[in-house]
Amino acid sequence: MDIFRGFKWTKGEVLPSGDQYIVNINLPNGVCWYELSESIDANKPFKWALGIHEEEGWISWVTQGPLYGSYAPNEGIAVVLCDEVPEGLPKEPRGFTFDFNTKQFVKNQPKAPVVRSKAEIQKDLERLLGELNANH
Repeated sequence: MDIFRGFKWTKGEVLPSGDQYIVNINLPNGVCWYELSESIDANKPFKWALGIHEEEGWISWVTQGPLYGSYAPNEGIAVVLCDEVPEGLPKEPRGFTFDFNTKQFVKNQPKAPVVRSKAEIQKDLERLLGELNANH
């Protein structure tokens, strides 16, 4: 598993239109995303590439295909290269997070539905009806 963190975006070459530019995307050590992604595509060191939020671990994108020209990490997104991902992750990446400390994928637990009593619902309904009537 390889992990690339700390990408920064800066304005690069201005395009002929004058109002658009190519974004430079670099790691803190100066490695350029465009060159890195091209090298990853050419060497295919891992089966999977994922864009993962560095702080919260949610998965932005996942692919087995080429990176160059198709994927780019936003600031705050790390690129993780690995040979295996949990079953179900490619189809439902939002169902998983990544723990950078353990370097493990974690299946998100479904949130328990909020169960409210009839009295609580009635109270909310009366409050909303009062609000609706006050606005007319």
